[in-house]
Amino acid sequence: MLKDSGVQVRPIAVQGRASPVLSEANEGAALLAFGTRGAGGFPGLRSGSVASHCVHHATCPVTVIPAPRGKVNVCRGQ
Repeated sequence: MLKDSGVQVRPIAVQGRASPVLSEANEGAALLAFGTRGAGGFPGLRSGSVASHCVHHATCPVTVIPAPRGKVNVCRGQ
């Protein structure tokens, strides 16, 4: 569906701490979009510290896509 919209997307996978990696990745971007697990540690707050950091420090618009309630898959890197 996105492919047919004419929007150019450049997905990237980078290893490292999320906040600095995303801060660097947004330089020169038209949009930074990423998902969140809502695991920020504050009850009722669905976005975590990484989302908050990106929203406040990104040099481009940011879209944060929350995980559906009760449907969070946690993937832990080795």
